[in-house]
Amino acid sequence: MENQFSIKTKKESSIPVIYLYGDVTAESDELITKTFRKLLKKSHTKIILNFEDVKYINSSGMATMLALISEKNQEVDLKFVALSSHFKKIMKLVGITDFVDTYETISEAINN
Repeated sequence: MENQFSIKTKKESSIPVIYLYGDVTAESDELITKTFRKLLKKSHTKIILNFEDVKYINSSGMATMLALISEKNQEVDLKFVALSSHFKKIMKLVGITDFVDTYETISEAINN
């Protein structure tokens, strides 16, 4: 059975939150990147990615996250929310947490 990936974007306290649903793999790259670029064009200074409903991230998914980090300008504060402990470890090993702050909840990310 093939996993379906989807995204929902919603503003929380005027900050865009990208909700990821499903597995973050090569198949999800285009949708994640397209959504992120739309938000960058709207000059948001903070963007949050919510991983609460992500069960799996492979190396292609990690590459997508690194691409988002390299694509954003310095004025954009990118934050990751609701990472499992396993995802936090992997992102730390890959070096993603050197460039992105991680939080347990959306409200923590908004307020920091």
